[in-house]
Amino acid sequence: STGKRYMAMRSKLEINRETLPLFDTRRWVRNMEEGLHMMWNRYMQGLEPDHIDIPDVVGRSLAYEPPEEGELEQGAAEA
Repeated sequence: STGKRYMAMRSKLEINRETLPLFDTRRWVRNMEEGLHMMWNRYMQGLEPDHIDIPDVVGRSLAYEPPEEGELEQGAAEA
């Protein structure tokens, strides 16, 4: 029955919630940040928007690199 299938699926998700990528918010956020960083780099290089492949960040640390002095103003002026 539909109710049994629903309960089985719900149970499976609940049991695997800690290990499934679907629920790995930290990983998703780090991948999103990496994508934004890649887009910003393209923009600062004067490249046109294009498709980018964002590598999965699992297993590697991403160092935050703050923009250099004046970099933000320069990018805004060019827009």
